[in-house]
Amino acid sequence: MMASMAPFAALAALALAIWDPAAPAQFEPLFRQRWERTRTEEAARDYGLFLQRIGNREGAARMLRQSLELEETAETLAALAALVPPAEALAYLQRALAIRPSGDLLLAMAALLEARGDALAAEKRLREALALYEKELGPSHPTTAVALNDLGLTLENREDFQGAEPLYRRALAIQQKAFGSVHPEVGTTLNNLAGVVGASGRLAEAEPLYRRALSVLEQTVGPRHRRVAACAANLAALLAALERPKEAKALYARAASIFDEQGETDAARQAREASASLP
Repeated sequence: MMASMAPFAALAALALAIWDPAAPAQFEPLFRQRWERTRTEEAARDYGLFLQRIGNREGAARMLRQSLELEETAETLAALAALVPPAEALAYLQRALAIRPSGDLLLAMAALLEARGDALAAEKRLREALALYEKELGPSHPTTAVALNDLGLTLENREDFQGAEPLYRRALAIQQKAFGSVHPEVGTTLNNLAGVVGASGRLAEAEPLYRRALSVLEQTVGPRHRRVAACAANLAALLAALERPKEAKALYARAASIFDEQGETDAARQAREASASLP
């Protein structure tokens, strides 16, 4: 006869699925005691992931390393990569990819490579992620649009505007079909698309894209969100280039005010300086 689950084991199993983020301390003993009782890779990983969720990064890294000593899994390697310095994180992600190829892992690796200035390596990983998502999820899946947007940003940062534009347009089509025309991701992609259209010299074509992006973001994330401020500042720069300084100054002032509210003092200062430079 199969033995019934002991009360502690039942509580521990429940805690893995449900815990109250408003009072996490009461659940910590369940994860810790489960680890001390079983000493399994799974218990160490679950305890580490719990500690990560509640902000105990040092404890989380310690338990995730303990989990790796027992068994190396892609999930544990990826979780640990989020807690360590970039060079170490890249090594963990590479090991995770060797176990289980994943678009999410490739996107994480690309972000690290981009941050350290290795744009070509980041582009390579992003193209691999895009191909994997297209194969596993389909060419019109919203996650595929994430990879398209990330790849577009990498190309845009290298001033390859012609390469970035079709990626943004494809991402936008996917998002509009999946989410409708009024959605925060649609607004963000419209902003990105407007940026490369304007940078390509098509200023008049970029303006309605920026205005639509601003409207969508105002409706979906709120009029005082930092995404709205960033889009307003971008539109202001475009209007300045179109020699419409009065409109540009009003948008710069709005952007600076929002950035101030969000504690982004550098962005607020830059918006004010750009406004002050206009006639």
